This record gives sequence, C-alpha cells and structure tokens, in this order.
Amino acid sequence: MKILLVFPPGTESVITPPLGLGYIASVLEQEGHDVKILDASLERKGTDEVLADIATYRPDIVGIMVLTVLYPRAKEVVQRVKREFPQIVTVAGGTHVSVLPEETLRDMEPDYIVVGEGEVTFLELVRALESQGNTGDIAGVGSIKNGVVKVNSRRDLIADLDEIPFPARHLMNFKEYFVNRWTWIIRPGTTILTSRGCSFSCDFCANVSLWRRKYRQRSPQNVISEMVYLYDNFGIKSISFCDALFTANKAWIRELCREIVNTGIDFTWSCEAHVATLDRETMEIMRSSGCRALEIGVESGNELILASMNKGSTIPQVIKIFSLAKELNFALVAFVIFGYIGETEDTAKQTIDLANRLNPDSISYMVATPFPGTDFRKKAAERKLITSDNWQDYDSFSTAAMRTETLSGADLLRLRNNAPIAFYSRKKYLWENVILKVTRGGYGIKDTWRNLQRAILNLIVFTSALLQLVMRRLHQTSGDRIGSE
Repeated sequence: MKILLVFPPGTESVITPPLGLGYIASVLEQEGHDVKILDASLERKGTDEVLADIATYRPDIVGIMVLTVLYPRAKEVVQRVKREFPQIVTVAGGTHVSVLPEETLRDMEPDYIVVGEGEVTFLELVRALESQGNTGDIAGVGSIKNGVVKVNSRRDLIADLDEIPFPARHLMNFKEYFVNRWTWIIRPGTTILTSRGCSFSCDFCANVSLWRRKYRQRSPQNVISEMVYLYDNFGIKSISFCDALFTANKAWIRELCREIVNTGIDFTWSCEAHVATLDRETMEIMRSSGCRALEIGVESGNELILASMNKGSTIPQVIKIFSLAKELNFALVAFVIFGYIGETEDTAKQTIDLANRLNPDSISYMVATPFPGTDFRKKAAERKLITSDNWQDYDSFSTAAMRTETLSGADLLRLRNNAPIAFYSRKKYLWENVILKVTRGGYGIKDTWRNLQRAILNLIVFTSALLQLVMRRLHQTSGDRIGSE
C-alpha cells in the first residue's frame, strides 16, 4: 500500500526530525509498503500545499501526527482529505490522541486513531485494511461508526526496544533540521532516541499518558549500531540524544560511553539530564566520550513550587550540578517555567535570580501550560486557573492558556518575553560564556576549537539581546516623551 505520514503545518521553528513517524515508516517499509514522510512544518507548507502533495502521491492511507498545539492544523488536514479524497483512509496518532481519544474521534473525525505506541498497532491496522479484514478488534485502535465511538483496549508496550528498526531517516530531509547548536556547528548532526518513558513524575509532563510511567532502554550495543550506521551512511558525527531522561541508569551510561570510545569515531553528543541522576564520575565519563552539552530542566527558583511540580530535584542539587558541569567544560542549556500554580512576582524573581546565578550558555523560558492528560491540568482546573481550551494557545512560548492566583496570562507572557533579553545582555554572560569560553579546555586543540565556536555563538546571542534591550529602552524613552508633551 502507499502510505503518507504527515507532520502537520504550523510550527514557526522546527528543531528535530519527527522520529515517531520515522519509526512507523521503517516498520511499514520492512513489510514492503511504499512510504513517504511529509514534514509540513519543516517545509513551511500550508494545508493547501499538503493537499497538493497528496493529490500527486495518491496514497491509500494518510497518517498524521497530532500534537496539542498543532491540533487545529491536523484537524484541518484530516477533514480536507476526507472531503476531497474520500477514498483515502485517514489515521491520527500521537500524544494528544492518546490522551483524548474519544474527543479526537468526535471532533476531528479521522477514519481511525492509534492510541499509545504506534509501530505495531499501525502495522496491524494497515494489514487489516490491505486484506479488507476486521479492524474492529485491533488493540490500540479507535474508530467512530454511525456516531458510535469505539476505542479498543491499549496494546502492551513494546518490551524490547532493540526489536524496532532504526527510523527511516532516508525519508526525511534531516540535514535541514537544527538539532543542537552546542554540538553541531559545521558537523552534520541528528537526533537519536535511546529510551521511552521516564522514571520521574513531573506533573506538567504529558508523556506519561503515552508511556504509562514505564521506563525502557535500548541496549548500548543497539544504540552504537545506529550511531555507526548514521556515520557510515550520512556522515553524522554529532548526536543529540532526545530522550526525556537520558541519564536514568548510570551503569548503562558508562557502558554506552565506553562503546562510543571503542568506535574510534570522533562523535560529539548532547543529552537531556536530571540533576538527581548525575555525579562527578558519570559526568567525567560522559565528557571523555564526546558529550559536550547538557540540557537540564531547572523549572523554578522556588523550592515550594519545585516540590509542587513533583520535579524530584532541589535548588542546591541544581546549583551543585551546574557548578560541576562548568568545571568539566560542558555547554549548558537550562529550561525554566513561569506560571506554575502559586507563582507570584516574587517567586518569578527567585527563578530569574537563580538563572542568572547558574549562567548557562543558553536558556529557554517557557509559560506553564496545562496539557491534557497531566496532573498539572487537573490541579489548574480545580482552581479555575485555565483560561483557554483553544489548543493553539498551548505552545508554551507566545501564548498563555492559564493564569495563577496573582498573575494574569499577560503577566506570564511579560515575564517570559523580558527574561531572555535581561539574561543574555548581562556583563556576566559576556564574561563567562564568551570571553572565558576561549581559554577553558584541557581536552586538546579540538576542544579549544569547539570552545571558540561556542564563544562566537554566545557573542552573537549577547549582541542580539543587548540590541533588543537598547531598542526597548529607546522605545520606552520615546513613549515617555510623547506622553509628557
């Protein structure tokens, strides 16, 4: 069968390849199906252009990934396909679908939905459609017939992740993705997923609905095989491990790092880490095997809010790990959230002060978003803090879907918009993250060159923030003058 897998239009900046679609595509290709992946966001294609591609390719099935913030765009694609190409079977999947299966079926009206992990479920659905067999009892599949919604029981999670073939990257224009600026400057890079699930229970994370709090890892040997495959076939030498929690198992990390060194290939890599899972010995091993950047969720500078999030970390832990990471010359990326329940101007200032003290190379400020399926949403709903059920407002950056007891959505956006400019325009950022980056090292000429690259990037960020700050001040001064006349 001919199958088109679509990542919907709508995101302003696409960073990573849609590995979820890549895994499904590889499973389908193994059975001889003709598969294409269309990342409409990467290619900046709107719904009309997606439909034009469908008209050209003429697939039997269109599968679409549904993220909460892109739900309206995905819905538009599905409904247009059903109206203009009624012979094509539409299938929707993804975290949003898994969290709200019945609502998705009633509102979006795809022919089928896939709930939970998609590889085996989607394949069984395709087999049934190809043979014109029964689709009604396939585990993990939902449909709506004659107004009656039916969602079958979920399929068991895949026990051995090594059994899943590598994502079909040959179907993606993956060199166009901006993976990680700290490890990939002039080296080709991409993402790899080594695990599914997370051993922590942050209450703002929606992935628990997909993985059901079960943490599974691929074997180090299987991960190394994918890295070497990427190097041999695409020249990839820079890897961003995109697991929700890469550092859960220290013994696993150490074995993987040894295997990376044993390849003899000069890989550089980065990962997301939780401070409670890191220590000096593990970080030194990671560093010596090519890890150059750590991405860490700091979230808040207030201990009570951290505890309410069920984050599983404390501020002293965060400070300790950031200090150690700087000592070991890691590039650092921090994630911060404004607007969790209980947030005030004072607690937000504590977060800003902590971020300034940590002084990472890069920081991502987000607005707390009550994603469906999270405990956070339940708490916010109980307190009547949710201000929007329009899924387009759930992007965590340019819009706010809730307020706190003392801060409006506009207040949260003000904090989110002002914080980056203030952070990047500080003298401390220029000194530590630009000037000193060139002199830090101890890992040889290659490391000095990478430090220089980091310094140049940080200098660009610093200059941009400083210019924005100056322009904002000039605008405010101009406004004050106009108001006084």
